[in-house]
Amino acid sequence: MASFDGSSFSSPASSKLEGGPAVATFSSSFSSPLLSVERPPLKKMEEESLRFGGGVGFVYDVGMEKHRCVPEELDGPHPERPERHAVIVRDMAALGVASRCVSIRSRLATDSEIALAHAKDYVAVLKGTVGASRKVCDKVERKFDNDVYVCGDSFYASRLALGCTLEATSRVARGDLKHAACCVRPPGHHACCRKAMGFCFLNGVAAAAKSATTTANGGGFSSSKKKVLVVDWDVHHGNGTQDLLWDDRRCLYFSVHRGFESKRRYGRGRRFYPGTGTPREVGDKRTAAGFTVNCAWSEPGMGDAEYAACWVRVLLPIARSFRPDLILVSAGFDAAAGDPLGECNVTPACYFSLTRALAAIAPVSLVLEGGYNLDVIGRCFSACCAALLGDDRPPPQTVGGDEDNNDEPPSLAVLAAKCDDGAAKDLDETVDAHRRYWPLLANNGTYDPLVCEMTGISLLEPVVGDHVPLSSFEETEKKTTTTVAVADPTTPAVKIKNEEDDTLLELDPPTASTVEPPTPSTVAASPPA
Repeated sequence: MASFDGSSFSSPASSKLEGGPAVATFSSSFSSPLLSVERPPLKKMEEESLRFGGGVGFVYDVGMEKHRCVPEELDGPHPERPERHAVIVRDMAALGVASRCVSIRSRLATDSEIALAHAKDYVAVLKGTVGASRKVCDKVERKFDNDVYVCGDSFYASRLALGCTLEATSRVARGDLKHAACCVRPPGHHACCRKAMGFCFLNGVAAAAKSATTTANGGGFSSSKKKVLVVDWDVHHGNGTQDLLWDDRRCLYFSVHRGFESKRRYGRGRRFYPGTGTPREVGDKRTAAGFTVNCAWSEPGMGDAEYAACWVRVLLPIARSFRPDLILVSAGFDAAAGDPLGECNVTPACYFSLTRALAAIAPVSLVLEGGYNLDVIGRCFSACCAALLGDDRPPPQTVGGDEDNNDEPPSLAVLAAKCDDGAAKDLDETVDAHRRYWPLLANNGTYDPLVCEMTGISLLEPVVGDHVPLSSFEETEKKTTTTVAVADPTTPAVKIKNEEDDTLLELDPPTASTVEPPTPSTVAASPPA
């Protein structure tokens, strides 16, 4: 079992209220003031949401706090601890965000839902730990990476996290909610089909993406020919989600993460956990080339300007071309300033802007992943929810703060102009790897939603050169004044159809890429640290 530095903590005492999780009392060991959080009645939450025009769902359950590490096994508290969930619930209520959301009832995932992402033999191993002794749990731990701890309630908490994610996402997919936010743990984006790793057991985002594009599994769409964009901004690459969606053309996986360890700690060249996610990993070459997009930072310390540049230069142009019907966010907050593992400097205001940009494209289901600084994780999560609610600025960063002094954050375009030169080169690698799949990347233009709104340009407007993933995804509406790309990126040339006279114009094929076909990445042996 890995050892982690940290101060001692006391776990929250929880009790169950009628209609869902309710009271969570927090000790004075937290930096925020002592307070207790009660979940408002379901009817009141729905009425508040309608009054504010939010239509944003919020789901959590204190049952997920049962997954905990035995304290005496560590030198200090494990970073993935129950308090992560508890402080988010506390801050969501204290900052006035939770009362504006629609309460979503928590539930456990079914066996068929777990099977969307995981093999039966792996699930059987996890089931064997339910209520098991410490000796049995230790034996199972040894089957996985040394960064995974197992207790008798780990599988229950994981099923609860997966069930909440699927329930919230299905409601968004059906149109019952505009957006949703899922405060769940343990995280899931490192979990592979047959392996637990990186604090993760069940991959909720990958399962939700597969469910949303498969009507047989109750995804909520009226047709299975729908597209899901998965955005993973956790500071660690989501290797499990990437592997599970590697050959799926209906799910585009985008990740921005650290690619290398801190030079001052390990020297040059050692890859950051889990060691995957290079720009050259672009998806299955035969079926889904271009549908895996990785932006890997070569240095620690990336902040608001660098993440804004990533959105402006890479994600938003691709999203404009892909035109998703649903966006799933693997919302890890370990890139936030002060996180003990991430060593980056992203602020809650930046997370607000990143979320607002995504919400302008398609309905969003935001799912908690990492983030281990108890002082900031609740504020980051609350800022994202405020963006989903349509606010023009994040909530005050202190309980009872003055909203009048809480300035509206600058647009992504303004922030991106301050991007570090080294980070810009990192983004160049991703752009170079994906030019052949997403021609809009060659423009290197400004796609900030606020700028587009002011100029009358739609992020979702189809343009010549757009990547059209499948013939079934082509636009069916006739365009009388524009031309629409109907090219398959696997063909050697690009054919543009003129809707006025139905003629086809053949353009020069895109320049051949020197990128080698991606091979399965080797996972770094060290835990996320």
